[in-house]
Amino acid sequence: MVNLSSLNKSQREAVETIKGPVLVLAGAGSGKTRVITYRIAHMINNGIYPNKILAVTFTNKAAREMRERLSELLGNETVKKLTVSTFHALGVRILREDGLKLGIQKNFVIYADSDIERVIKTILKERYKIDKVEAYIVRRIQYIILEAKSNKITPQTFPTENITEEMMLAQKVYEHYEEYMRIFGAVDFSDLLLKPVLIFENFENIKKKYQKRFNYIMIDEYQDTNDIQFQFINHIINDNQNICVVGDDDQSIYGFRGANVGNILQFATQYKNAKEVKLQQNYRSTENIIHAANSVIAKNSVRNKKTLFSNLGKGEKIKLYLLEDPEHEANKVAEKIQSYLRKDIKPKDIAIMYRSNHQSRVVELKLKEREIPYKVVGSLDFYNRKEIKDFMSYLIMLVFPNDEIHLKRIINYPTRGIGSTTIQKISEYAHNNKKTFFNALKDAYKLGIAKKTQDGIKTFLDLIKKYDKILNNIVSEKELYNFVDEIKFVEQLNNESKSDKVANAKKRNLILFIEGMVKYITKANITLEEYLIKFALEPDSAKNEEEVDEVTLLSIHASKGLEFPYVFLLGFNEGILPHQRSLDTKKRTDLEEERRLCYVAITRAKKELIMTAIENKIMNGNAFHYELSRFLDEIPPEIIKWIDYTDGKSDVPLEEVKGAVMNNLEKLFDF
Repeated sequence: MVNLSSLNKSQREAVETIKGPVLVLAGAGSGKTRVITYRIAHMINNGIYPNKILAVTFTNKAAREMRERLSELLGNETVKKLTVSTFHALGVRILREDGLKLGIQKNFVIYADSDIERVIKTILKERYKIDKVEAYIVRRIQYIILEAKSNKITPQTFPTENITEEMMLAQKVYEHYEEYMRIFGAVDFSDLLLKPVLIFENFENIKKKYQKRFNYIMIDEYQDTNDIQFQFINHIINDNQNICVVGDDDQSIYGFRGANVGNILQFATQYKNAKEVKLQQNYRSTENIIHAANSVIAKNSVRNKKTLFSNLGKGEKIKLYLLEDPEHEANKVAEKIQSYLRKDIKPKDIAIMYRSNHQSRVVELKLKEREIPYKVVGSLDFYNRKEIKDFMSYLIMLVFPNDEIHLKRIINYPTRGIGSTTIQKISEYAHNNKKTFFNALKDAYKLGIAKKTQDGIKTFLDLIKKYDKILNNIVSEKELYNFVDEIKFVEQLNNESKSDKVANAKKRNLILFIEGMVKYITKANITLEEYLIKFALEPDSAKNEEEVDEVTLLSIHASKGLEFPYVFLLGFNEGILPHQRSLDTKKRTDLEEERRLCYVAITRAKKELIMTAIENKIMNGNAFHYELSRFLDEIPPEIIKWIDYTDGKSDVPLEEVKGAVMNNLEKLFDF
């Protein structure tokens, strides 16, 4: 029996309310995941079968953490019967089971953005005879197609009246795109949400099947749901309305991705008998940090009112550094971090956060100068390296031979004498005879292709046939390295690299990838096909999960769900935070989302928060003057310690100068 005595009154109320619609407004650091896991455990302890419960969250990391915590409470065997999933993973499950209704094969491959670009380029080349197309045109068409899908617009329902030439082209490409994806046996990430909704709308029996399967539904981070996710969930809620949504409208910061904060704000309107529980005790941050966060977010006019509180003591005042320019800012931050490290504070306990990614560049230089270890969240991904993508294409081919995009990537890599003219001839033959490219390769002898090229194609097909039998089960490092040797992959890396150093780095990356993949496959006891599906949904699957002791640099958007004892928040200026776009549009909704970003940033800090503001910045040879962020005026002056590094002053309490700062900034600080 799970013990609920460690929960506070509000947490316990949320856990024990099982029946009917429930809205849990969980403030930052209020124990949201704890409530979700204890609620599931409490339901099972009260006789609800685990296989009747569905818990949906947004990130694979959150889903993993939820399963791990539930295993501690319930044991692994019980957790295996639960469905704890992201939206996209749930979409995969539904399409594997029922996708044939829309012509989607069970063993589909999931295309990433780069794969989608290649499909669009293929369409423009093969259907419209456009050999050279500007990258931005491809990206625009891609954006229009994916935006249409997120709004549940199919090629058949695409608007055709009063549209631009660009939209007209995108609509035509969209039709071909869907055809090509079906032939390739592929779906994109938008399909993982759109296609299940279309199945539910067109096949009542399938919708009822899922309504019967899941009697209790929990949605985490509900403030981040978009319209298609909202429809997805509402299709599988049955008449008992046992739905519990957990979230915080004050942390809704993904409007640019289509997130609709109205979903959580209007929950009580949608479900008239909904119970609302507010989690307002913060277990993460000191009182001063929480006071600052409350003061900022209270200025938003459209929100569910709640006030966080902390029992962790007042803690340090929030520090505000006034600095000359971004270089001065970066230098001072690096200097302060160095002083932290001298006090035996670990680098991993420190984060540097910013509104825009470009702000990190000068900071990185200053950290390198001082030899301070750091990592940048959201930088070029290990898995986007060419050698990893090439090898992944081979693995995908073994499992999904209809995948033309990855097949074309590696059919002549390493070189087999199969040039672009041959590939084009086979593509046309495949299209004219309604065959997949892979099956068309088997007919190469019919196409007047040179004998040497035919031999290269046969060697390739024999290789795929040999290894798809070996590697389609649990794989070992030995089998993978044999495969690497047989396709002469390392030999190709040596030939194409400009130096031994570059070649060795690429080989090392390949080894790290293979080691990580085999470790994951062995631990999870899954097949290569299952791994590739997980990899598509969660590229970090193959990463070495050992914790690295480094300072973390990340955008505020990427910081959601994270926490650090020491946080630096860069660029507390008008035009930076809030971003200039929100000031240009003059929309209340845009400015309120910027304020929510500020709130999220502040509440990442546990012990100390240092905000920095700059006076000037040089762009394209022109000097720009920055004023302090309007959000500063929303924080009580008595909890801020002002430190002016622009004229030799230091440790000047902000409360002594606050009024003058706001009334006469230029005179006081000689801006």
